[in-house]
Amino acid sequence: MIWHMKDEELRTVAAVERALHLLDTFRSARRALTLTEIAARTGLYKSTALRLAATLERFGYLLRRPDGAYQIGSTPFYLGAVYQQTTQPAEIILPALRELVAEFGESASFFIERDGLRLCLYRVNSPQLVRAHLSPGDIVPMDKGAAGKIMMAFREPFDPAYARIRKNLVVSSAGEVALDMSAVAAAVFDAQGIAGALAITGPQRRFNRGVVRRAEAQLLKAAFRITQGLGGDMGRFSGPLALVAADEQA
Repeated sequence: MIWHMKDEELRTVAAVERALHLLDTFRSARRALTLTEIAARTGLYKSTALRLAATLERFGYLLRRPDGAYQIGSTPFYLGAVYQQTTQPAEIILPALRELVAEFGESASFFIERDGLRLCLYRVNSPQLVRAHLSPGDIVPMDKGAAGKIMMAFREPFDPAYARIRKNLVVSSAGEVALDMSAVAAAVFDAQGIAGALAITGPQRRFNRGVVRRAEAQLLKAAFRITQGLGGDMGRFSGPLALVAADEQA
């Protein structure tokens, strides 16, 4: 009897996973999808996709249009609004900053754009005496430093000069904001697009090539988690994180 309960539980979880996978196909669709397209994107049989879609439609996660195609329904929108009301960005970002400081011993910051400038929104300072000095609320020029380059890269219309940054989602800089200081930054996204830049900064002498590469990898992982928490498009990180994984296995 106990075995049957566990077996049924496993079947139930698998069904939920298939339903969630079906919903995930709409992340990059930008339009309604036919049942055939849903089946092709998920790898499900059309009969299975139809049953899942009908269940999701019943609970408002999908909406079936008059032409038979499916689009996202109102329930995800409502749940997203509830999530935004009950989650504060600081609860998501500050733990990531503390982890970066603990790992690298350098200061970690989260920057956003305000009136064409770069604003330090959150900051956790390095415990070391020699460090980059900055506080929440401080303003930095947008066109200088790694975090500034990240944010410039995702300004519309997109500048071709920042195409590599848009692809890699991470960049480093040296001596641009303050003499003898280096930085590494990664892009963070929310539901509207670019949310800001996550960065670690410190003296150039402590940012050798090995440290920069390791910082790029850890910043990308942290930026992915924050993006997930903010409801951003996690698919943007597929390429960059795949390169990180390959580099770590080499």
